[in-house]
This record gives sequence, structure tokens and C-alpha cells, in this order.
Amino acid sequence: CEVSLLWAILGVLVGVPLALAAPDVWPLVRGDADAWPFGGAALAGAALTVLVLKFVPVFAVLEHELTHMLVAILHLRRPLSLSAGAREGEVTYTGESAFLIRLAPYVLPTATLALLLAEPLFASAHQRTHLLLCGATWGYHVTTLLEEARPHQPDLREGGVVRSFIALLGLGVVFYGGAALWAIGDFDLLETWGRAGLDEAAQTLRRWAV
Repeated sequence: CEVSLLWAILGVLVGVPLALAAPDVWPLVRGDADAWPFGGAALAGAALTVLVLKFVPVFAVLEHELTHMLVAILHLRRPLSLSAGAREGEVTYTGESAFLIRLAPYVLPTATLALLLAEPLFASAHQRTHLLLCGATWGYHVTTLLEEARPHQPDLREGGVVRSFIALLGLGVVFYGGAALWAIGDFDLLETWGRAGLDEAAQTLRRWAV
């Protein structure tokens, strides 16, 4: 419980200033030539995800469990088993669970982040394809997040529903917002957003100090 509280506090301290800084970055995003193709691909990805959730729900469950497993490996856990069905799935690993392992599928747009890290593998002639794939997978993850992030989810209940949702919102702003800005404007937009977030945090602290 203490760990979930710490992550909830961190989510607020990081996510809220970045969310407040979004209007400062929006004009730059809107003026970027890659913003509209990314947005269109995100909408298409979201629409396709609705069909996937209806007709091939096991796909989203499998992706959910793979994200659990990936973050478990990053926590130095050894995977033991993974199962996925139309309604639920399960992943087991050595050692104890951790708050971030449980929360990972809700805050990480895994496929989008993987594509962003793989960008050097795409030739310059295929950069537009890479952008569209990033947008489509981002739309997929947003849609599955809205579908899966429910209070009855064991992943969220185990760390405390309120704390889990606070951490989810804060960290979601960081990872979903960061992935979108990275895809659209590379690190320049990320840096601008980060600086604006720091300015928002500093202004808030000054107001509290008065």
C-alpha cells in the first residue's frame, strides 16, 4: 500500500504539471505537419480496435498480458507462464508482484513505444509509414485503456482503486502524451513540453509559498 501511495503521489507531481502545460504545447503540435496524419491514424486505429474487441477480444487480452510480462522482466522476474482467453488472461513469474507490473498495461502504450524505439530501422522512404503505425497503435492503446480501466479490475484493486487510478492518470499523461509528442515532433516537442511542465510546477510552488 505504501508503494502504491508513493506512485500515486509521483503521478500527481509529474502528471498534473504536464497536463497543465499541454495548452502551451498545443500550438506547436497543431502546426506540425506530422500531427494530422498521426491524428488520423489514431482515429483509424481506435475504430479498428473497436472491431478487434468485438470479434477478436483475445488479441487485446494477449497484448495486456504481454505488457505485464515485459515489465515483470524489467523488474528482474523470470516468466513462468502466460495464458490469454477472450475474457481474461494471466501471467505468472518468479518473485512477488509489484505495483508497476500490475499497472503497466494501463499506462504504457507498449506497441507505440516499441515502434518509436525501432524508428532507426525504418528507411527514410518509410518514415511516413512509421508515423502512421505509431498513430494507429496509439489509438489502439487509448481505446483498450478506456475499455480495461475499470474499478473491478484485479490489477487496480490490489493496489487500492483510488491510488491506482490516481497513478494511472498521472503516469498515463506522461507516457501517452510523451509517446504522441515523440512520434509527431521527435525530442524537440518532448523537451518543450517538459520545460513547460517544470514552469507550471514552479509557479504552483510559488503560489503555495505565498
